[in-house]
Formats: sequence, C-alpha cells, structure tokens
Amino acid sequence: MADFIASVPGFWALLALSAVVMGAELAILGQSRAQLARQETARLLAPSGDWQACAALRPPSRLFELLAAMLPGIVLFSFVRVIQDARHLLATAKTPAVAVDDKAAMAAQAFSAELNTIPMASWAIGIVVVLGSLAASTAISARQRGRGLREAGRLGPGAPEAAKAWLEFPGPEMMPILGGIGSFLILGFLPLVRAGFYGVTDKIHAFAAVARLPVEEKGLSLDHALDEMARALDRSMVFARLGLVAATVIAAVLAWRFSAARARHRLLTPPGPRGTGGVVIALVVIASALVAFVAAEPLRAENELPWPAYEGGERLMALIATPDLEGPDEMERLPVVYLTPDAMGLDGREMAPADIAMQLDTTRQRFPSLKGQALIVCQADTGTDRLTEALRAAVSAGIPHATFVFLRRQVVDRPLLGHHWRNRARAARTTVVENRADVSSSTTTLLEVTRFSTCASLSRDIVAARNAKRDVALLLPPLF
Repeated sequence: MADFIASVPGFWALLALSAVVMGAELAILGQSRAQLARQETARLLAPSGDWQACAALRPPSRLFELLAAMLPGIVLFSFVRVIQDARHLLATAKTPAVAVDDKAAMAAQAFSAELNTIPMASWAIGIVVVLGSLAASTAISARQRGRGLREAGRLGPGAPEAAKAWLEFPGPEMMPILGGIGSFLILGFLPLVRAGFYGVTDKIHAFAAVARLPVEEKGLSLDHALDEMARALDRSMVFARLGLVAATVIAAVLAWRFSAARARHRLLTPPGPRGTGGVVIALVVIASALVAFVAAEPLRAENELPWPAYEGGERLMALIATPDLEGPDEMERLPVVYLTPDAMGLDGREMAPADIAMQLDTTRQRFPSLKGQALIVCQADTGTDRLTEALRAAVSAGIPHATFVFLRRQVVDRPLLGHHWRNRARAARTTVVENRADVSSSTTTLLEVTRFSTCASLSRDIVAARNAKRDVALLLPPLF
C-alpha cells in the first residue's frame, strides 16, 4: 500500500478532495430529502383545508442541483491533470536534455504514476458520480415539487379543482430523473470507464510480456500492444456514442411518461371517446423495431468479421511501388528514406542528400537506440545512382545499416466501415560499406551497387542472400 501511495502524485490531496466532494454530495442529498419530507407533510395537510402550509413552502435554490452536477467534474479534472503530468514526464524523459542515466528512472516513474492513478481515479470518480447523480436528481425533484405545491396553495381557496391537480402532481418524482441521468452514465460513460480500466490492465500485461522478449523484439511487441489498446478505445467510443443516442431516447421517454404537467392536464380534461392512437403507436413501434433490426445487419456482420492479423507495416502508409519481393526480416520502427525516379526524402518530406544526412545525424544523436539503422523504401524502377546518393548520405550521418522494405498492399472491404487498405511490410537487412576491406566475414555476401541498374535488380540479390541466412554488405562506388 505504501508503494501505491508513493507512486500516485498528490495521493493525499486527491483523496482529501474526493472525500470533501463526497461529503458535499451527501450533504446536498440529505438537505434535499429533508425538503421533500416537509413538502410531503404539507401536501397531506392540504386536503383538510390547510392550504397555507403549501403556500408557505420555500422551494430550494437551484444552486444545490448545480453544485451536485459540477462537483464530480472537479474530481475528474484533478485526476486528469495528474495523468497528463505523468505522460508529460514520460515525453520529457525522451528528450536530449535528460541525462541517459536518468531516462529509465523518469520513464519508470511516469509509467508507475499513470498506471496507479487511473485505477484510483476510476473508483473515486465512479463513487462521486453516483452520489452526484442521486444528489442532483433529488435536488431537482425537491425544487420542482416545491414550486408545484406553492402553486397548489395559491389556487386552493379560489380554484379547488385546479389546486387538487397541482396537489396530486406537483412535480417529477426523484426516480424518473435519476433514471434519465443513470441512462447517460451507464450507456455513455460506463463504456469509456471500462475501456480505461481494461486499458491499464492490458498495458501492465504488455509491459510484463515485453520484459521477457529479446531486445530487438521489444519495440514491435509494445507497438502492437499499444495499437490494440487504441483499437479497443476506438470501439468503446463507438459504443459510447450509440449509448448517448439510446440514453437520449430513454430520458425523453421517461420525461414524457412521468411528466407532472401531462398528468395534471389529463386530470383536468374530461375523458373523450377512446381513439385508435394506441394501436397506431404500437404499429409505429413495431415497424421501427423491424427497421432497426434490418439496419443493424451491417453492424452485426462488422462485429462478426475479424480483421486481418497484425503483420507489421500498418503505420507505413507509403504509396511507393516497391519490388514485389518477400524479405525474411521484420520491419522495425526507424527513420524512413524513400526513393523514386524523380525524388528522394526522409520521413515523408522531400529532401536533398545533404539535408537527409544532416537530419539523420540529428536523429542518431537524439535516439541512440536506433543503433545506426534506417529503412529504405525504394520504388522498383529507381536507378541505383539515386540509391547510391541516399546510402552515402546515411553512411555520412553514422547510419550504415540499411533495411530495404518491400510493401504489399492488403485491401479489405468491411460490411459497415467500407473499403480499407494497409501495407503489409517485409524487409531485408544490409550494411553499407565504402571499402572491400570492411568486409571480412565468410558469411557475408558483398554486392556492388553500381553493378545493378535499378532497385528491383539489387533487391532480388539482397533477398536471395538473406533467405540463404547470409549477411549482406552493399559496396558503394568510390567518390573519385
């Protein structure tokens, strides 16, 4: 428990704030229930002619219901601020301003703060929201029923029939109001809370699994886990939006069904001949249900059809027609040098070779974990003279390890979401050298870049060597 308290920034302040807000909500709830009890006593005295008891009632201030609704937001904002500070600390840990020895400690502190604050926030905000819903619905009922009973006391001496209607239905009961608020919380808010809670547990499991993996697989595995969490949150957002629509309908139906004004009007209006309105409404409801069932068919099909398995390359949305090859290596997250017959660039921005070298050198110094690696996405018909310029720029920046990426577009037509595509990426690793003497291993295949005309012909030999379990060295031509 002590470790948990220490890991949550401002734990005692958050706990004290949550306790104060809970106490305030309970006080508003108690005060509103006392008001309702006094109103009920006055309502029972009125039929005996004591209309003054109703006329003397003072409805509660609207301030109580506003406070009951706004106080949970203060608690929510406080926890969100702590979580955002933890994520900012993690971003700061990645900057060059932080010493290498301190990066791991800052990152661990940031992860620990976020992962421990979110469960605490889920419980605290959940309790405060429930109490706030009870307090707000009770305060609204007390205020509106108080106004209705005052109106009954005013009408009593001169218009007893109208006063009787106001006395019977002075305002909404607490339960229909609570039902409307609860529908928004359960159908709109709960899916997000559930996604956040399971996102924390999935993140913990992902970090535990990553710790057991080899270094070269850690990044890919963690990216995969974070992508799955993002997809789960996106699905929860869809359900939350649908839930808000359903909650709006439920709240409207409850407001109409338990409307005090509608009940008073029905009590004061003589009953007329029974019409066919009920039958028409029933037929409309049945027809709406059938339409909704048919309209939901694409949604059911969307939920039942699985997405293609994750294979890497989804984030690389390049439209370059690379050689149609199947590299044996996995694609990692690295700087991307792209090449076409007409242009070259880095990470989606067109650049000259000198600018590529400068940017890669800056990236290498900021992120030592790259270990001198970069991705090469080369259009199949690009000449090797242009490729030589890009490889020489990478070598001059201290990045001699070039991984050639081969993209195959995967297209899928979803029943509801429509036409989607992604890149399925495979790769082949190479090392760029400028002198034959730099290659001494007997397990290394040396390929002279100038002996090939295009990226396609060079890539075929690279993939063949890598499939044969051999390292590949690319020899650049001499500068002079």
